[in-house]
Amino acid sequence: MKIGYKGTDQNMKCRNTQFEIGKTYFIDDKNEVRELPEGYNLIKSKVSLCSKEAIHYCNELDKTFSFYNNNGKNRFFKIEILGEFEDHSDKSGARCIRFLEEIPKERLEAIETEKKEKQLDIAMKLDTLRKLQERNPNLIVGGSISLYLQGVRLKRFKNGEIDYDLTLPYYQILDGGDEVDIEEGESKTSGSDYRETLFINNVKADLRIDPHQKYEILEYKGFKYKIIPLETIIKAKAEYALTKWGEKHRDDLREMILNKQII
Repeated sequence: MKIGYKGTDQNMKCRNTQFEIGKTYFIDDKNEVRELPEGYNLIKSKVSLCSKEAIHYCNELDKTFSFYNNNGKNRFFKIEILGEFEDHSDKSGARCIRFLEEIPKERLEAIETEKKEKQLDIAMKLDTLRKLQERNPNLIVGGSISLYLQGVRLKRFKNGEIDYDLTLPYYQILDGGDEVDIEEGESKTSGSDYRETLFINNVKADLRIDPHQKYEILEYKGFKYKIIPLETIIKAKAEYALTKWGEKHRDDLREMILNKQII
């Protein structure tokens, strides 16, 4: 059995054709979509994808969202492909299909949530951090990214408004390999206890040496990150919030408390 996926509007219509679950539809001799009559001998012939000779579908559910937005109104269905078909990477076409079942809203919502999480992971530069910690296993990450890995979702994260707060137990030259570019910045003299500034793939990074820094190992999507515990970061933010440089920390604390992200 060949399986595909098809999107429709909220009334289960696509291109003015009304579909129903459990029924089979085909392209007739006039290139019109209609229900397959019982006992009808479906003539096999080559399908041209970019024509009226095909009922369109996708081989992967998420590909259908390019044609019908996953907005909570459109509907999506698992279908069986019957007769001749032509497959492409984004969109495919068949001479005949049968509607098997509707994709539950819970699954659609989960897919949309996963999509947003992937976009956030990119905005948080997790790929760069992973490569950096792979090459520098002593490196501990704190600040915004540690909060993110522990489940905190601040509004500014969507815009990629992050930097790296990094701690090493002793001084060493960070190894970026061929994929991570590391440039030295100016030494810091105020605003926090991070004393050296770097630029890692053009993202600002504050670095400090602390042999007593406590850390946790947290696995996030298959990779084990070495992070500063949530309680330690909250305490530091509260202290920074009381300084004249603490506007960002004050805003973060208000957002976390009001959104109940740390309760």
